[in-house]
Amino acid sequence: RRCVQETETTRDSVLTLQVSIKPQLEDMQLGCTKMVNQLVSVSLIGDVNIWEDVNNLQQDAFPSLVLPGHQSSIKQVAYHHGQQLLVSSDSSGRTLLWKNRQAERIPEIQYKIGTSRLLFSCDLETLYIVSDDLNIISFNLANRTVNKTVNIGANYGGFCVSKKNPNVCYAASERNTIFVFENLTQIREIKVSYVPTAIEVNNDDSLLIIGDKVGNVHIYDLQEDKEIQVLSHSTSAVSSIAVSHGEDKYFATGDSTKIINLWSFSEFKKLTENWVFHNSRVTSLVFSQSNNHVLSCGLDSRVIVWDTQTFKRVADLTNIHRNGVNSAIFDEEGRIVSAGGDNLMKVIKLNNVTIN
Repeated sequence: RRCVQETETTRDSVLTLQVSIKPQLEDMQLGCTKMVNQLVSVSLIGDVNIWEDVNNLQQDAFPSLVLPGHQSSIKQVAYHHGQQLLVSSDSSGRTLLWKNRQAERIPEIQYKIGTSRLLFSCDLETLYIVSDDLNIISFNLANRTVNKTVNIGANYGGFCVSKKNPNVCYAASERNTIFVFENLTQIREIKVSYVPTAIEVNNDDSLLIIGDKVGNVHIYDLQEDKEIQVLSHSTSAVSSIAVSHGEDKYFATGDSTKIINLWSFSEFKKLTENWVFHNSRVTSLVFSQSNNHVLSCGLDSRVIVWDTQTFKRVADLTNIHRNGVNSAIFDEEGRIVSAGGDNLMKVIKLNNVTIN
């Protein structure tokens, strides 16, 4: 149904309240309640509709406030440090912008399948939204419009953005190909002899770090246009790669079983002997702004914070989400924001660890 109805003492006294000009299935209202002088209803896809000043509502009135929400597994979360803006996207492709704990829906962005990656451009003006089938959208944050869309139409093998040029991004497909885009126009295509499963670029855009399906990490020199190193991470598919901020000091790799490794850029040397405290697929890795800590999360519903100086765990949070943790980041205050398979996001403050 497209409306909620408040019935008074007689059958003829009915006030109809609209929630959509052109109602669709997602506008179906699952329930409503009255709180003091407010009427609140919840839709099929998790929107909370609020009508203020109930006693003075007019016929066919629309909600005075709509609070969007997620009704399916939240796949990705990203944080904009400049605007203190949080972005979340779920397995249905619904993408929300969160500011001051209130969400704004991006109606133009709605995949039939889930989101694999959310990333901001290096100038923080563009949001890249990437689906599981490598449909890439660039979204302008200032005017809230879609700049451009490109559909590669292949299985997702990784996505990253340039650290220097806000218009450049890199997409890997499981068809053994790396695509380089500028303003989402393809400018280069790199063929490789393996199946990519994760990708990152270093801070001066000279090297690609590419994980493959059998646990190797390939270092590709973009200037020389050739592979210069192959590193052995494990024997399982590399599922996540992260690069330290500002300088090429560290990069971290995680795989589809449970293993995480920290590497030195200077010698491409492994600094750790397999951080193995996860019990299943590592879904996300991210460095703190100071590079003193690495955050990992996994399908084992666990979030772990690692010290890059001592190589020790400094926080180990279990059972954070039902059905696994799909993504996690640090916000500007060093808190952890996690997204889970239980359709929830959580903000976690660590009491005994200072993250900067």
